[in-house]
Amino acid sequence: MRKQNGGILLTTLILLLVLTMIGFSSIDMNLLNQKMISNNQNKMIAFNSAEMALNDAEKRIESLSTISDFNAQGSGGYFKYDPNIHYKVWEDMEWSDIGKVMVSSRSPEKAIDSGRYIIELYTELKTNEDQLNMSNYGSSISSEKTEIFRITAYGYGATNDTYVILQSTYGKKF
Repeated sequence: MRKQNGGILLTTLILLLVLTMIGFSSIDMNLLNQKMISNNQNKMIAFNSAEMALNDAEKRIESLSTISDFNAQGSGGYFKYDPNIHYKVWEDMEWSDIGKVMVSSRSPEKAIDSGRYIIELYTELKTNEDQLNMSNYGSSISSEKTEIFRITAYGYGATNDTYVILQSTYGKKF
């Protein structure tokens, strides 16, 4: 009978250890993938919430008949842009303050709250298209002006720590 010194046993144990480490590594990788997918879905919910708020703001602007509600204090979510007072008003905004922001009428299914938005009266553009008045000779010159608004929307995700802020500009002729 030959003397056995356990070489095969040692090789088998090392192989078993390597396979166990590979197994734990793949479990860890799967957990990381699940977290990334969950975070991505959460971010998309917040993005969709902010998009819905932007759409609501555009509808609100279209329904305006006057711009007299806009002021530097931003009552009711209507701000008048003034670079000397508040260049980036949305950075210091308390988005839960319903007196300073407007609440979107729609929100994604899994969002923890409806999106919020503010509208800034940004600048005024006067059109030059009728300045010479050649196409409608004898008529009065058009005094149409376009007001430019900056919309800032805040969208909530499925958790408290996920949000998205979107901005857009929108013009309306008055």
